[in-house]
Amino acid sequence: MKKSILSAFLILGLLAPVLAVGDDEAKEPTKVVIPVDDNFCENLKKIIDAARKSFDSLRGEETTRVISGKERPFNVSTVSLEGAECYINASEDAGYYPECECFIGKNNFAPGPLSKKYEEVKAAVQECVGDNFTFTEKDKTNDIYLEDTEFKKFLAIEKKDGAGKRLKFYVFLNNNRVLGHWTVEFHFDGIVGE
Repeated sequence: MKKSILSAFLILGLLAPVLAVGDDEAKEPTKVVIPVDDNFCENLKKIIDAARKSFDSLRGEETTRVISGKERPFNVSTVSLEGAECYINASEDAGYYPECECFIGKNNFAPGPLSKKYEEVKAAVQECVGDNFTFTEKDKTNDIYLEDTEFKKFLAIEKKDGAGKRLKFYVFLNNNRVLGHWTVEFHFDGIVGE
């Protein structure tokens, strides 16, 4: 008797994944996109240089993105980071400073393998531009607004003697509400006509 019950549990245990049919079957499996680009440092420096003049030298094909329910104009950057497209907001939009965003990893669930990618990117940024920028990282341990989250924000601010505009950019590990999934995201703030 014990043997037959044990056998039934074993068979059901082995067949459970096969027998489980329903809504889960229709869902697309979670995919983690973590491309690799050998030209990371070179491309990062190109974006930083272009940020000094509204990213004009990197503006490629025109496109739109829906943000908060409204279509907004963008240009696809002619330079990518980690193989992912970057988007530059349209400079003629009143009230917008030039910005460039690159989404280099995505995942449907909190944050999983993206944590490793975030750490790799952060280290690569420091290695690439560390002499010219200062760095600060914010997470749930040192920012009250990030408590109870897995969000991370890595800020790079250009070192500069005296007055003048300083470039800054961020690397985020966050749940991007516009895209609807977790991302490792670069956000560059441009300077209008330095």
